[in-house]
Amino acid sequence: MVKIITDSAADFEHSESEKFGISTIPLAVYIDGKEYKDDFLHSKERFYRLAKLSKNLPNTSQPSPYVYECALKKARDNGESVVVITVSSALSGSYQSAVLARDLLGYEGCYVIDSKSASAGQKLLVNEARVEADGNVKSSVDKFYSQ
Repeated sequence: MVKIITDSAADFEHSESEKFGISTIPLAVYIDGKEYKDDFLHSKERFYRLAKLSKNLPNTSQPSPYVYECALKKARDNGESVVVITVSSALSGSYQSAVLARDLLGYEGCYVIDSKSASAGQKLLVNEARVEADGNVKSSVDKFYSQ
């Protein structure tokens, strides 16, 4: 089985992630100096409501390698191969955190892909990976890199 993991920049609603079996690693969101985990916001409506009331533009922070490590350990212990698709490395350190976690675990069944995009583009790649994840993770990953 292939497990798909992404970060919350892919903009999946909580219900979508559950429905499709996608694990989402939350980015930290800061609104007026207060930290929220992106998964705590639970909906775009709540985020926009808080952002509208904010004195400053919200900003984000990458997930730590430890957060990725916990998710990867769980998948590894379940015997799953993993494809991690992150927001563009030009926009966040999420990709580097995922790579570091994979390398620390020595997890050969984990493939980390820099989406080189954000939000909608990243979500499209995650959905494509979900459709392609037919048990042959290597050919799915090779397909991404050849495009």
